Amino acid sequence: MRGGTYKQEGQTMETNNQIPRKYMRLMVLLFVGGYVLSGCASSQDSLFELQDEHYQPMLERQKEGLPFDESVSKMDMKQYTPEEYEQFGDSHLSQGKIVLAAVQYEAALKLDPARVPARYKAAQVYLQHGKTEMAYERFHEILDYDFEYALAYEGMGRALLKMSKDKEAQLEFQQALVFNDQLWSAHNFLGIIADRQSNHELALAHYRKAMAIHPHEPHVLNNLGMAHFLNKDYEQAVTTFQDALHVDPKNSKVWNNLGLTYAKLGQYSESYNAFQRGLDRPKAYNNLGLLFLEEQQPARAVKCFEQAVNSQTTFYQKAQENLTFAKQELLKLPSFRRRAVQLQQGACL
Repeated sequence: MRGGTYKQEGQTMETNNQIPRKYMRLMVLLFVGGYVLSGCASSQDSLFELQDEHYQPMLERQKEGLPFDESVSKMDMKQYTPEEYEQFGDSHLSQGKIVLAAVQYEAALKLDPARVPARYKAAQVYLQHGKTEMAYERFHEILDYDFEYALAYEGMGRALLKMSKDKEAQLEFQQALVFNDQLWSAHNFLGIIADRQSNHELALAHYRKAMAIHPHEPHVLNNLGMAHFLNKDYEQAVTTFQDALHVDPKNSKVWNNLGLTYAKLGQYSESYNAFQRGLDRPKAYNNLGLLFLEEQQPARAVKCFEQAVNSQTTFYQKAQENLTFAKQELLKLPSFRRRAVQLQQGACL
């Protein structure tokens, strides 16, 4: 904001230079990576809350920063069949123990390299664990055994997206659809790339194709809503976000996006209510203050940030920093103009 900094709540996407600059400042909200591996832990903290003594040496090597694959390869375990190792991996994965799942999948592959499902699951685990290049290699290796395995191409695309290689990822998703035109998630990712390239009409087309294949998917509905938002079709964006919340009423990201869209329509009370549903009262006021700063209403922003600070029982550092910034912006105005603005913008809501 004119060289300053402020702190947002609910940010869920890495900004991309291909997105118009005016929208990058408002990514309180934008959620575009809706495809998540079922059963994986939501926090890496669970990776080290394991009591199985048999795996403790591997976990200690993980803590010391040794490569993930090295810690796996050094395991000395009792011999099982590839099928059993894969089943053990599935069991660990269902419990969110993704490190242990990777250990078992790698053991299965050591005995049976052509075991495509285990290789795909291992790649998924590495992608979730942040080992993006290793995930890409595992996905790519699948093609040595099954060149038409559509999910391998989609997996490579997902890994490439994490490496910010959108054009290469786009080719992989398109190839995945060549071998399986019912792969709705590939359309979803192609929509994400199109949005990043500011081709929102193409993004809308891909999201609609994804919905035609897999109706009522909240992640795709959210992305469809954001494509409408970026295309400045705010009324349709509101409708789409509401459809997503009808399917998944506890989706905080959709509530945040709905809050932003209401603000674009000048419906600030509705915007606050949506932010509050997605976050909480203090964070809702903080986000509303950011929107007023964006609309060059610094006095109103000050009131919102004060509400954010006062409504949280503990110290709210982000809102306090934003309050300081908003007051500085207000002081830049001539005294007569500042007084007029304060009278006109006397309350947050």
